[in-house]
Amino acid sequence: MNISTKIPQWAQAPMQKFIDGEQVPGTQTRPMDANDKEALSEFADTFAAFLDNDEVPGFDLAMGQVGVVADETMIAHYQGDPKTPGTNVRAVISEKLEDAEMVYYIAKSPRGFTSSMMRNVEGKPITFHGGVYEQGSGYIISGKPS
Repeated sequence: MNISTKIPQWAQAPMQKFIDGEQVPGTQTRPMDANDKEALSEFADTFAAFLDNDEVPGFDLAMGQVGVVADETMIAHYQGDPKTPGTNVRAVISEKLEDAEMVYYIAKSPRGFTSSMMRNVEGKPITFHGGVYEQGSGYIISGKPS
């Protein structure tokens, strides 16, 4: 399964540019500091923990669909083994809130991590926040993709 196909249409172009390591028009980048690294690592770990609930009775509403985890508000499509430390894992997570639709992209590997979030609130500009950290350095990206 190509998880990029699970990105909602409204987020497809900017999120795919981010995944491909390209500049996302309408956003700015800056170097990642230690606080950014910690916050984004915790963000990625939170979603990795959500993936651990795949095929867990009483939690996963997508039982029988390995690689898909769902609860009342979120659905995640992932590749890799989130339960084995040091392996490559990639996930697209969609979340529907009362006033917004969110999409997250998480990638973890022994080299580092990538995490991003796009928020779509009706009547407001779409926002993008994320970061990439690999082998000791990284950057933060944020803005309103155009």
